[in-house]
Amino acid sequence: MLKPNFSQIRYSNDDDINEILKWLKEQDNKGIHDTFHCNRNLTVEEHKKGKLAVYIDPDSNLVVAYQWGGLISPGILEVNEKYRGKGIGRMLVDFRIQEALENDEPVLRIECTPETSVPFWKHMGFQTYGLGNKYAFKLLKKTHTLPKKGHSCNVKISFFNESKKWDPTIEPNKSFNLTAILLPERVVCLSKRVSYFHIKGQSFNDPVLSITIDDEKIYLNKAKYEKAERLGVKTDGKVVYIDQIRLFD
Repeated sequence: MLKPNFSQIRYSNDDDINEILKWLKEQDNKGIHDTFHCNRNLTVEEHKKGKLAVYIDPDSNLVVAYQWGGLISPGILEVNEKYRGKGIGRMLVDFRIQEALENDEPVLRIECTPETSVPFWKHMGFQTYGLGNKYAFKLLKKTHTLPKKGHSCNVKISFFNESKKWDPTIEPNKSFNLTAILLPERVVCLSKRVSYFHIKGQSFNDPVLSITIDDEKIYLNKAKYEKAERLGVKTDGKVVYIDQIRLFD
């Protein structure tokens, strides 16, 4: 297993994309399993956009693996079949994870294609969902340095199924208890990002969010509502995340 070496990873140049197309065609002609020659035009487009990450073999100085989509949108990760089993795919994923952290992305989402890739993605910390474990996600952690000024308080944030709105006995799917600082301008700074990927069965469902500060309930409703957004709740319909809470009258 190779040790992580991001110095071997960069964005593609014209020589790289030509080399990739060459070995993709060779693999396709050989009937190699799990090759993406059929998606070569999309790979070329990502190269033209400057978004194709490649791994360069230190001995031959040739590209032997690539990834596009950044793990935040549908994409492809492929390693030349001659170099598989050496940890190169893992290094490309680690590179993309670091990239996503630097870009403040809250979640990674991928499609597990082919199906045989599921064990790899689980090993990389992704959680599968959907029929046949076709998709997977990974929530990215983020901690915050709390300000020294302000009032120390305790915050509890919980996520429930939609039925919580009419059934108060429903238990939370996930709860977070955090230390926080309430600033004079009525902003509550959390010690870490709270994020939640809500799946009910095989489909997404609108989660209900509860926010309590020092035993005072300040919100109990769907996370997608405008009031939640005003409080600082962010959501794209699948992932919900909160970095700070903005109080208002």
